[in-house]
Amino acid sequence: MSNFFKKQDKNQKFINQVVGGQSVIFRIFKEVFEEDEAEVNKAELTYFALSVFTYTFLRLSKMADAQKETVSDEIALTVLQKSIPYAGKELSVKEAAREYQNRYQE
Repeated sequence: MSNFFKKQDKNQKFINQVVGGQSVIFRIFKEVFEEDEAEVNKAELTYFALSVFTYTFLRLSKMADAQKETVSDEIALTVLQKSIPYAGKELSVKEAAREYQNRYQE
């Protein structure tokens, strides 16, 4: 049972970093680029932060490939569930997941 909690702790650390990363990017748009908060596409920031995480994780993690895909999918879904309700647009998590998959393939 302790492995379960270690996995969750590790996943939560990744989730926190992705959410924190999108917050930093959002702040840069507001403070450095002086963008109006309402004009920043928060969903796109979420997709970008997830893409950076996923790319890095899939290439650098020493986990087995199948496990890497499972973990990255779990993290992506959790980040979308946490972030999309605050994205400021009508978008379900299912729609956001589809959009994210399309962005990541680009």
